[in-house]
Amino acid sequence: MYIESRPFFKTIVSLCFALILGVCLHGQKGFTGKILAGLNASQIQGDQLAGYDKLGLNLGGEVSFMLNDRFDMGMQFLFAQKGSQSEITLGQDQFKTNLNYIEIPVMLIIKDWYLEEEDYYKVKGHAGFSYARLFDVSSTNGLFEDDIGNFKNYDLALFLGASYGFSPKWEAYARYTNSVIQIYQNDSLEADGLINYQWTFGLAFKL
Repeated sequence: MYIESRPFFKTIVSLCFALILGVCLHGQKGFTGKILAGLNASQIQGDQLAGYDKLGLNLGGEVSFMLNDRFDMGMQFLFAQKGSQSEITLGQDQFKTNLNYIEIPVMLIIKDWYLEEEDYYKVKGHAGFSYARLFDVSSTNGLFEDDIGNFKNYDLALFLGASYGFSPKWEAYARYTNSVIQIYQNDSLEADGLINYQWTFGLAFKL
C-alpha cells in the first residue's frame, strides 16, 4: 500500500531542503557531514510475532554542529525499513509486516577518548528523538492484512546509541529505538502495544 498525503510531500520537500542546507554548511567551522549505511533489526510489540527478526535498510546522512569540546548537536535524514517478521520455520508460512519510513532523528552527542595526533574522538554516545513519516506499508500478518490502512502515517520515537571510531573518517555505530506512540489505530483490535522497536547497526563515513 502506498500512502499519499500533503504532509508527506511537505516532509520530503523539507528533507531535501535540509540535505541541501547540510551540504552547504559542511566545511563551515563547527559543522560536520556524514554518510550513513546500516541495517535495522525490528519488531512490533503486540503483533504476536516476537523477536527482532525483520531486517531492513537504514540509509542517509547526518549534519552535526560542535557545541563545545565534549558535546555536539546532530540531525539525520534517513530512509528506514521497519516492521516485523516471524521466524523462518520449515513447512510453515512466514508472516511479515513491511513499514518504510522517511525518518528525521535529532540528537545530543557526547564525545570521549580524544586522539590528539589524529584529531578525532574514538568513542561517542548519543541520545534524542525522531519523527518518521510512513510512505509504504504491506503485511501478511492476519492482524493487519485486511485493514493496513489503519497504520498511522507518522511515528515518534526516542533512541539511545553509541559509536566507535576506527579512523578520523570511519566509525561503527549501534542504536536502540523505541516508539512512544502506537503505530496502528483500531479500537476493535485486541492487541497490546503496537509500537515499533528496533536495533540499528551501521557504518558512518565523515565527509
